[in-house]
Amino acid sequence: MVETSIANKNTQVSEKEVALSDIKILFFNEQKEYLKHFTTIFRMCGLRHVRVATQMSEAINLLITKNFDVILITHLGESENADLLIEELNSLEGTAEIPVAVITTSRGGVKNILGIYSKGVDEVIVSPLSFKSIENTLNQLVQTGVQTNLSKKKLTETREFKEAGETEKA
Repeated sequence: MVETSIANKNTQVSEKEVALSDIKILFFNEQKEYLKHFTTIFRMCGLRHVRVATQMSEAINLLITKNFDVILITHLGESENADLLIEELNSLEGTAEIPVAVITTSRGGVKNILGIYSKGVDEVIVSPLSFKSIENTLNQLVQTGVQTNLSKKKLTETREFKEAGETEKA
């Protein structure tokens, strides 16, 4: 186990987990009045690589030009652009492997949360946010992403190996 210090909290991180400070996050938040609140929480959690997009076009441009481990999207109340971005992620090349979490309020209850899950996101975080909820969710999402990418890589290597063997037989 590797011992790290995150935001003055001593935390044990297993070899399979990635330090929060190393996770590259795209954070889409179009409600600018909440931006300072979220960035303060992220800083307190030890997140160092958070790129913020406040417009959908900016988020898409960042996804095309940069690499991210996780995408966080705020969905506070009626958020048409958040819904559109989630839809766009399903069709944008290269983003299928990136885990997506949505931060929402408890307004609308279970119906709201299930509605967000039905859009195809990997996780929903209900505010108020805590260090532990962010840490657990990000570690879970990064591990899911790593396992998905390793599985895809292994599948590709297996196909390439099989194709190479078939070529040699011919």
